Amino acid sequence: MADAITELTATWVAGSGVQLNWTAASDVTNGSTYQVYVLANANQTIPVWNLYVSLAPNVVRAKGTSNLSLIAPVSSYFYSFSGLSSVPVSVAFSIIHVDYLGASSVPLNISVFSPAVNPVYGPPHFQNNFTLDPFGQFSVNPQDSYEEISSSVAMVVGTLIGERTMLPEFGIEDPTFTDVDTNSIEQAVQRWEPRANASVSVEYDDYNNASLSVSITSNLGSD
Repeated sequence: MADAITELTATWVAGSGVQLNWTAASDVTNGSTYQVYVLANANQTIPVWNLYVSLAPNVVRAKGTSNLSLIAPVSSYFYSFSGLSSVPVSVAFSIIHVDYLGASSVPLNISVFSPAVNPVYGPPHFQNNFTLDPFGQFSVNPQDSYEEISSSVAMVVGTLIGERTMLPEFGIEDPTFTDVDTNSIEQAVQRWEPRANASVSVEYDDYNNASLSVSITSNLGSD
């Protein structure tokens, strides 16, 4: 059995790929190869490794001469996302050293994940409906988060004009016994929750009962 590589590391390069580096097997020679296997979705229950590339010995020319010689394969590889239909969330790699006699080493595996995106929000705000969390504290939404914006839109759509005595213009027109005006609802959302872009649609069943759907995206960059 061939010796395995050691100290395998994987560095996620945003939008580009994954840089793999390792320490060469102790018995590597110019007749060795490194086989790099890839598992695109590291959370599969039964992993199926696909051979992605074999790193063969390299031919080098001695400086100032025409002499060619072989050297051991390199101990690094860049896995590019350019050939993929979409950038994966995670990638798992398995690398095997095959020596000059064709004997394989024990594989060394590593998984790498796309770095988490940590949006920066302002101070938290109380939720529209005052509730307590499991710790007995008031529930809050991060300021400018999608949760806060969508909750605000729900309040606009769920309030009829005139229901809030301190702000009688807040809300939407009563749609009961009328044709639902999706444009006026979108305008109301834009007026009272400018952080949201709203798309309103309505569907009627066989009994002329209307179902209203409101889809929103955030003007602040989060869907």
